[in-house]
Amino acid sequence: MSVLPLTQFSDHRPLSLTLTLTIKTDRTCKQLHEAYEPSPRRYIFDTTSKEGFQEAMNRPENIDKTDQILNTQYDKSTGHTYELNQQVTEHIQMLSDLSLSKTKAPKQHKPGSTNKKPWFKSVTRSAKRELSRATTIVSEFPNSDYLRKNFYRVKKTYKKMVIKSRDSFFAKLNADIESGKVLNWNQFKKLKTLKANNTKFDSLDMENFERFFKDLYSNAHETISEEKKAELSEEATLIKNLGSAESDETILNRPIEASEILESLSTLKNGKSSSDDMISNEIMKSLFEKNVSLLLKLFNQCLDSGTYPWNNSLITPYIRKDANRILITTEQLQ
Repeated sequence: MSVLPLTQFSDHRPLSLTLTLTIKTDRTCKQLHEAYEPSPRRYIFDTTSKEGFQEAMNRPENIDKTDQILNTQYDKSTGHTYELNQQVTEHIQMLSDLSLSKTKAPKQHKPGSTNKKPWFKSVTRSAKRELSRATTIVSEFPNSDYLRKNFYRVKKTYKKMVIKSRDSFFAKLNADIESGKVLNWNQFKKLKTLKANNTKFDSLDMENFERFFKDLYSNAHETISEEKKAELSEEATLIKNLGSAESDETILNRPIEASEILESLSTLKNGKSSSDDMISNEIMKSLFEKNVSLLLKLFNQCLDSGTYPWNNSLITPYIRKDANRILITTEQLQ
């Protein structure tokens, strides 16, 4: 155990105590960026990217790989459906790696570096320097009542100033995000960046997160009335009966056609988020006809096997303590 110098965070000198234990506890408390894997880096697709991406598709070795996947026979089983999906996904990702650049990895905060947070203004920096000077002086003369009282006064002023500046900043940022009918994504991404590092995330947060989604997707959710539930249930029954008709040529059971794939691709909007495979709408819309055939083969495989392999999404949770609720965005969802 060692006694450390007086700091701005306590009225007493901190003690550093090291214990060697063999007992493990279920409750954890760690940095948020250590609690889960970071999101994969996204492909950048701008006005000049399409030409390079299509040049990659035209390379002989890539054409051969496309033909290899198309000519491979897959059983109508769940395992083979996932295998085909992985083959198609890795092939498109390989084409993207050859021709597209990726977003930069987020910068990690370095301990001891200058506080560059946007709410940390010049007045707050000046107050922090004043507190550092007061801390140094009172550490050198610990028996001086005058210096200790001055230290407490400076520390209290500094902490109030930081809290007020930070709360005002996030209050305005949240107001900007929720203003109007359309979510302000620029401000939302700014909030995400500010909250990404140096945030404590323990088991209690996970319990609240789980409880939120259980209530959100439960049958008792208040946002859907009983009349609406009955209407949706009736529609689902009609669709089920249509799909169970004796004829295999119903609109739900007949094989998917290439024209349907092309029509769907043409309706995709640019600038939308992707799933964890990072294959964006822009990439899908730039595929040549032979590569679109990969999608056709994959979708019909899913239809025949009754398997849906795209069941992952990247979720970014934000807890709004002032409003006692959680803001959720499916940052990457396809």
